[in-house]
Amino acid sequence: MYKRRHQQQEAFQPKPDAEKSHQSHQHKSDHGPTDLSAWIVQVGIAVNLGLAVIKLVGGWAFSSKSLTADGWHSMTDLVTDLLALISVLVIAMPKLTEFLRPTISNIEGSISLAISGLLVLMGIHEGWESLVSFHESFFGQALLFGESGLGYDSHGDIHHDVPSLQAAWIAGLTILAKEWLYHKTMKIAAETKSSVLASNAVHQRADSLMSMVTIVAILGSNIFKDTAWIDSVGGLCICAIVIRAALENLTKTIKTWKSAD
Repeated sequence: MYKRRHQQQEAFQPKPDAEKSHQSHQHKSDHGPTDLSAWIVQVGIAVNLGLAVIKLVGGWAFSSKSLTADGWHSMTDLVTDLLALISVLVIAMPKLTEFLRPTISNIEGSISLAISGLLVLMGIHEGWESLVSFHESFFGQALLFGESGLGYDSHGDIHHDVPSLQAAWIAGLTILAKEWLYHKTMKIAAETKSSVLASNAVHQRADSLMSMVTIVAILGSNIFKDTAWIDSVGGLCICAIVIRAALENLTKTIKTWKSAD
């Protein structure tokens, strides 16, 4: 009798392992997608910040206009990554989102306006530097700034810095990092069915292609004689893309604020 009663009590007692496993599975299913999405966006922010610093320093050290412009382009990636992170975190809190929607929208818009505006100015500045460098490659500085002798050697010949081949290695590193980010982000986007991550992944692939332009400009300037201007043209093209991307962010932000009013 006692034995039968003991067996009945054991039968009604929940199994701790099964209960923990169920709770763990439920926890992962509830928070896993958000954690993954936030994690990959944070990785993207860290990678883009690191690449931006490396390319800006490398562009200055190795005299590459295209690499410098590519560095500023990486700064535009930080804008999209920050906005993507805000979106991912906000989507995970629907009740809080509804309550703080105006505040969140204002914060997101302010970040976009400030950084995008700065990038437009920097893009114009770097574009002008590339244009001046391109002009010097053919005509020297005397035609732009008067007969100061700048841009000429002792025999009156025009000289122009050719970008170091070391700059190409930095651009190559960018391609590897961006391709890894693209595939990883797209995989998580498919798992979580996130359109925000999918669009962010496509942006990573576009950055990879942009660095290919940088490599072509650097290699072309070194392989062919008297073609340092190719690097300047590459810098001009990338600056144009930086300005366009920043202006698009500004336009979207202004439209969002107008629709909110």
